[in-house]
Amino acid sequence: MLFIRGINFDPYFNIAAEEYLLKTFSEEIFMLWQNSDCLVVGKHQNALAEINLPFVYDKQIPVVRRLTGGGTVFHDKGNINFTFVKNSNEVGKMINFRKYAGPVLECLKALGLPTEFSPRNDIFIEGLKVSGNAEHVDQKRKRVLHHGTLLFKSDLEILALALKTDPERFLDKAVNSVRSQVTNIVGYLKNPITLDAFFDHAFGFVFASTPDAKHYYLTKNDVTEIEKLAEEKYRTWDWNFGYSPRYGLQRTVFLNDQSVEISLHIEKGLIVEIESTAAELPLYLKSITGLKHRPETLKSHFSKFIDETEELMWQLF
Repeated sequence: MLFIRGINFDPYFNIAAEEYLLKTFSEEIFMLWQNSDCLVVGKHQNALAEINLPFVYDKQIPVVRRLTGGGTVFHDKGNINFTFVKNSNEVGKMINFRKYAGPVLECLKALGLPTEFSPRNDIFIEGLKVSGNAEHVDQKRKRVLHHGTLLFKSDLEILALALKTDPERFLDKAVNSVRSQVTNIVGYLKNPITLDAFFDHAFGFVFASTPDAKHYYLTKNDVTEIEKLAEEKYRTWDWNFGYSPRYGLQRTVFLNDQSVEISLHIEKGLIVEIESTAAELPLYLKSITGLKHRPETLKSHFSKFIDETEELMWQLF
């Protein structure tokens, strides 16, 4: 098994690296890595429904869609991410959260932490979540991508604000996150250690427990190909937001001091239909069909017609 340490904190690069390693290599892989502040949404989620959009835009927190299913998670430099890429020919048995997360669970227990694996495939300490896990199966290559988080010393206040949402805000059939109360690992250590020391412990523990372990360092070509994949896919609005399942939303918009009910229908991130209780909508609203359901896009569009665009823009999210 190849063991890789992350080389930067770029969430787009790191999520792209997982896909690259899954689809380009034949060897099994373990990677330990970190991201700067970001939100990582599941492949089948409506990204807008999972995040506190005004807060995320104000703080300029990147949103990136991953290859695996499951719910949305917050990453920062106080969190460590682990990735296993494993080969398997067990038809119908390739999904096995407990099996793949096992070494990480044992790594935490080796530090004296009272960890347990939950029925929802997360790792808990005293009833609080410290690790979320997700998987993707590449049937063609007979490979499984399993990854998870390790909340060591994350900013839980920013985490809570970034993930603060109204579950009734959108009408869709997307996979919704199941929120759990979270905590940091550092508060449960009998012998406190730094994040760097915890990183080294986790990497070394899994390495030592793997008979065929060997270090691998991303080559210049690896980095070039990962950057290409990140640029063409993981940094794009079309993947991170446009890939969301079809959804609708109803909003109350104030026009000429009167409240008007508006319904938007969005497919592949594009506004395909707008309905309203108003007898006649102004042109700047009627003409949003065909536009991306994206704050910057609507703000730019409205600015061609009216002066006050910010308030109206946010009323449509």
